[in-house]
Amino acid sequence: MQVYLSPEEEEKVLENIAKKKSGVDDSKKQNSLFSKWLVLAICTAVCVFTVFIFVAIFLDKMIPDSIVYAWFSFWGVELVNLMLVKRGKISHQTKADNTQQG
Repeated sequence: MQVYLSPEEEEKVLENIAKKKSGVDDSKKQNSLFSKWLVLAICTAVCVFTVFIFVAIFLDKMIPDSIVYAWFSFWGVELVNLMLVKRGKISHQTKADNTQQG
């Protein structure tokens, strides 16, 4: 059975096929770029704070332990949550792909 498409419909179908072959559409690229920048920003913030703490300790300044614990706990939890969200999206996408194929 053959299906005849108008040129516009055929172009849309070809674009969808090209997107599926590439595996990533524009919105996924933007989300991926955002999460990479977010991870980079978090790691930079942690490193800068760590250097600041070492400099302060070297200069015999008093840094409350609670501030250090809170800082590293907050950013550690943020990184873990970001990882879990990313992992959940990947597993959800894999399940959706498997149901479409089989």
